[in-house]
This record gives sequence, structure tokens and C-alpha cells, in this order.
Amino acid sequence: MDNDQAAARLDEEWNVIEKVDSQRVVATGRLSPRQRIAALCEPDSFFEIGALTRTQQSMVMESTPADGVITGYAKVAGWQVAIACEDPVVLARTDRQVAANKMTRLVANAVFRNMPFIYLVDGAAGPVPQFAAGEGGLFGGLSRQDPQPDICALQAPFISILMGHCGLESAAMTAHSDMLIAAQPEAESPEPCSDQNQVDVWVGNDLAAIELTKRFLSLIPRSLSGPLRESEGYEGPEAKLPDQLSKPVPRRVVLQGLMDRGSLIEFDPGSDATLSTGIASSSGYPIAFAATGGQEPAVLGISALRRMSRIVRLSRRFRVPLLTMQDCAGYEQQALSGADFLRELSALMGALRSSPAPKLSLVTGRGHVLGNFVLGSRRLGFDYIAAWPFADIDTSDIPGEQLNGAASADGPWLAAGIGIIDDVFAPSETRDRLRRMIEILSLSRSLPSLEASRKNRYVDDVPSV
Repeated sequence: MDNDQAAARLDEEWNVIEKVDSQRVVATGRLSPRQRIAALCEPDSFFEIGALTRTQQSMVMESTPADGVITGYAKVAGWQVAIACEDPVVLARTDRQVAANKMTRLVANAVFRNMPFIYLVDGAAGPVPQFAAGEGGLFGGLSRQDPQPDICALQAPFISILMGHCGLESAAMTAHSDMLIAAQPEAESPEPCSDQNQVDVWVGNDLAAIELTKRFLSLIPRSLSGPLRESEGYEGPEAKLPDQLSKPVPRRVVLQGLMDRGSLIEFDPGSDATLSTGIASSSGYPIAFAATGGQEPAVLGISALRRMSRIVRLSRRFRVPLLTMQDCAGYEQQALSGADFLRELSALMGALRSSPAPKLSLVTGRGHVLGNFVLGSRRLGFDYIAAWPFADIDTSDIPGEQLNGAASADGPWLAAGIGIIDDVFAPSETRDRLRRMIEILSLSRSLPSLEASRKNRYVDDVPSV
């Protein structure tokens, strides 16, 4: 093949991609696979790997560019990331074996290089096309003969975006995401496999999901060691907290008063009226949060524990400071005797104890800071516990029991006087106090977990020698 023939063949290969894209029908609120990549990546940063791959089945080879999965590397929100983007039109035509090989190599390299992985999921809804045995060019039609790389071994952020059908294999992978976003235009019915208990955030279109991905990546620290870096150009809060607040204080008011404008990512806000969880920045520093507060003091059931476990895992994994905000009467009484609740509670307590991330608790209404209460307890390793002047703090050490029904006439003052909370300050001072404490505590982010010493420090029974 001479140079002219080689150039013509290269043009022909790229024309296949353009031909398939020109025939594509994109619904309202949706983007094509390559439009999604262009919107996600910084300009001219996407470096595609395997663009000229096709299906192994010769009869449909000319209509299967990239074998249905576009893979490569790019810069997103300042991170160098690995990207896999599914193409449902092409996946409906192929047995997906070449694509599986590409995914295996990409995931393996991301894990080995400690590189964030972004998975844009939009598979074909129908069954995999059937081809005659032996027609494929890969080992008799099967490509994967070796153990698959473990996405759980990835130490960098893993983000999945559901933009269409999510097959069984994709769902098994996305279940390990640090953040799972679902783009669901109003005109479309939800995919059956898009379990609302798994999705962290629902948005209305593809572009909103992509922008949310960038925002989430910008909040994750680049390194697990060293002090946190204050982001440049952050904006102040949506509304400053006044010193005079009427009780009960809605948690939405507290979040808007503490977090930087435009940074708040609340995980599935409509699923649980008891507890809000998510990630944001406060005074330029990333912070994961779990907040209660509303018309009535909340009680924590198993759903709230599972939501909190999710955000504690994120905080622990990337050593992002964790802030809990309490206006809570304790645990749900009926749930305390349930085995599932107790297992979930035990797992959450263990995750809090072993987390090396800074942990702070703010009591804005009713609160409990003794025993093993997951929203703020010394035994669980909380580094800093503070309260507002009108907070009511129970001073009885009854781990796992609901707080006393009557509000304490002493407010936070008895708790502050006997040293079970660290500080009492006005709401207007809260942002600055949190900022200063995060700066102090983040200096120890590179130290190993102190789980063992904390356990020894807070045991009730001293073992005999």
C-alpha cells in the first residue's frame, strides 16, 4: 500500500464515524456521544484511544465505529482523567467484544496510574445481536479470557453518568461509583435499572449532568496528604446567617449560610425528609455534610443511616472534612430492635471511627454528643463539636437511645461547662470558625488512621492486667 492508498484508507475509516453520527437522531435534552465528550472535556484535550476499532463481525464492521464505546484521556476540571462513553446506536449492532477489550485496558490503566475514571453510560436496550459461532476474529468470538481489573482498587474519583439504558454489567460497575448521576429529561420514562436508591443526583438533561460532574471533581482534593488548599475565586454564601434565628432552623437555611455560592451538591434531596447529605465548599475548602433540621426534631431511621454511610465513605476515601449539623432527637425507636438497622448502625460507627478525615459537628437545635451517636460523638472520633447559643444538648450518656423528650433548660451551657462540647458561638460566626478549624485539622491529613488509639481511649471497661 503506497502513501496515497494509506491516506485514502485513513480517510475512509474516519468517514465511518461521521456517517454514523450524521444518521443519528438525538432526543430533546440529549447529546450525541461525541457531543457529550466535547462538553465534558477542556478544549482540545481529548486524546482518543481505539478510534479505528470495529466489531469483530465482518458483516457489520462498516457500521460499528469504536465498537460502540469511545475511550480516551482528557482534562476535566483540571484533572487528567480516563473516559469511556457508550454509543447506543452502535452497541445495538455489535457483540461488543472488541469494546470489552478496550474497556478492560482503560480501567486497568486508570487503576494503575491512579487516574480518575468517568463512565458515560448509554447502552443498547435490546439483546446482544447473535452471530454464527466462529465468525468473530477474536479467539472464536470471545475476547475476555483473563480476570477483569477491579474498579474498586481505583484510588482516584470514579464518576458514572446514566444517560440511557444501563445493562447488567454496566450496573455492576456503576454501583462502585463515588458519584452516580442520572440525566432524565421529563419527556422520558426512567430506565428500570436506574434504582433511585443508588443514584446520588438526578438532573434534567445531559448537559446538566456534565456540568455537575465538573463541579464534583473540582471539590475533590488532588492529594490525600498535606493540608487542604483553599480554592481561588470562591464566592460567599447564598445568604449570611443572622444571629437572631427562629427555632427550628431549616437545614436549607443553614446550608445556604455556610456553603459557598454555587458549590452545593445535595445527594438525592427528595428521597429523605430527615437527613440531607452532599458535598460543597465553605470558604474555599471542600466539605462533605450530613444535616438534620426542620419543623420537628428528626429521628434517624435505616434510610438516614444508609445515606450518611454514603457520604462518610466519600469523606473517608478522599479525606474531605465531614460536617454534621444536628437538630435531631436521636434514633427511631421502632428501628432499634431491628437487625438490619443495628448492622447499618454498627457499620457506620466503624466507618466514622476509622476515617482519617477531619470530623466536625454543629448543634443547631436538639443534639446529643455523648455515647455512640453518629451525628457527633467523641467516641466516634469527632474532632470538634460546637453549638449555637439556643441549642439544646442532652448530657446523658445513653448510646443508641432516643434523647430525652424535654428540652434542656440549660441549653448548651452545661455541656460547654463540663467540657463535652468545645465551643458556643453565634450563627454569624459559624463560617469563620469552621474555616479556621478545617485549616488546623487538615494539617494532619497525611497521618495514618488513629482508629486503634481512639478505641483504646474511649473504652468503658479497662481490661485487667
